[in-house]
Amino acid sequence: MKYTATLLVLTLLLTLIAGVFPLSSSAEGESLIGDVDNDGAVTASDSLLTLRVAAGLGTYIPESLPVFDVTGDKAIGVDDAVGIMRCSLGMTGSFGYDGVEVAYKPNTVAKKYGVTQEIFNNVLVSAGNTAKLAGVMEKAARGETINVVTLGGSITYGLYASTSQKCWAYLTYKWWTENFPKARVNYHNVGISGTSSILGVHRLADDVIAKNPDFVVVEFSVNDTMEDYPYYEGIIRNLAVNCPNAAVIMFFTICQSGWTMQDTEIPIGSHYEVAMISGANAVNGLLSAHAMTWSEFGTDDAHPTDKGHEIYASLINSYLACVKTKYTKLSKVVPQVPEPLYGDRYANAKLYMGGTLAADKLGIWTVDKNYQTSHFNHLKGAWLATRKGTMEFTATFKEVNLLYMRWKTDANAGAIDVKVDGTLVATVDGNFNDGWGDHLYYVTVFKEDEPAEHKITFTGKGGNFTLAGIMFS
Repeated sequence: MKYTATLLVLTLLLTLIAGVFPLSSSAEGESLIGDVDNDGAVTASDSLLTLRVAAGLGTYIPESLPVFDVTGDKAIGVDDAVGIMRCSLGMTGSFGYDGVEVAYKPNTVAKKYGVTQEIFNNVLVSAGNTAKLAGVMEKAARGETINVVTLGGSITYGLYASTSQKCWAYLTYKWWTENFPKARVNYHNVGISGTSSILGVHRLADDVIAKNPDFVVVEFSVNDTMEDYPYYEGIIRNLAVNCPNAAVIMFFTICQSGWTMQDTEIPIGSHYEVAMISGANAVNGLLSAHAMTWSEFGTDDAHPTDKGHEIYASLINSYLACVKTKYTKLSKVVPQVPEPLYGDRYANAKLYMGGTLAADKLGIWTVDKNYQTSHFNHLKGAWLATRKGTMEFTATFKEVNLLYMRWKTDANAGAIDVKVDGTLVATVDGNFNDGWGDHLYYVTVFKEDEPAEHKITFTGKGGNFTLAGIMFS
């Protein structure tokens, strides 16, 4: 990094000596940070002008200091020139460049529930790079179609909200319709109760990317575990690669016990310059200030009441509203997708439901393409076994996760053996008679470092088994 910066500076110095660019900065009006020649864009020319000032070969009026000072150290130096050059190339993260300074503050709804500026300062973990969001807002202002997608677990789905229109996801969608009435805004809430980033990254291609999203909120912080961060990075990275203009927000929620995976997920958001908003920090702040009790916020240990959903939505909408005040002036330079933070294992992750993947041999298994229960919102299809018998597939993969039903209400629920290339890798039991209730579940049955073609078989051991999906990575 230092070597690259040195080369940039040497290049700038050579151009400086040649005297190609005249100095002509202005502080009149509200300029983009880094746009020292005030032409409405951050370019190499601005970097050269800044270097001239840093070298004492040019002058500036004191009021224009913030335009030059991308590093925020209240001075004009070579580091600012390098920073502006990086901004012009889309390499914005290292210098925290946002285009113009945006004042982030809670909206009236958040204030109504006791979210003070002090609490909100902790809620907005990072504004991220605002270029994509500013671009989406410009698109909406032109009256174009905007696709809003929310991906997560039961909190996103809106479990226990009095109606689907009371959940935070819908309230965030409504912000777009109310603030950009000329736009056609499509709403896709693809949250599924009880699911984590493991299913999320495998669903991403069909349930998010295929919808051509413009704005995506990802929420898995109470359903993920300490081991799920590679899957979570897969979601954020795949969105950056496959939906390069989609604005993404990482939203962190919390359980009454204090459980949230935000501390594990925040480094991922920082790496990809994604906006991060912590509902967890808001709830903790409101509880500490005695502005509300948990019973006012939650219906149980995790799921919000209507009031809780409104609070969650107000945090996201506050951020959106603040960006909206400056979106026409914000830089539209989208940063390049960085190298993976932890890895790129799930670049081609895919969920196959019953009927979407042809078996080499079905045996006694049957395919129900329309199989769907309340556990399967957004999902349809399953492979069903009612007695002993083997189903076989040939596929290329390095990891396999299975999505299946665990039954409390089915006394005849059975199990299956899973073999890869003839070797038993797992026995998966659908019997949950001693558990809390019927639910969709998933388990990793095979994991290697490199992809290869394998033969995988599922053998019913007797009883009923519902294989809802096969996740290949």
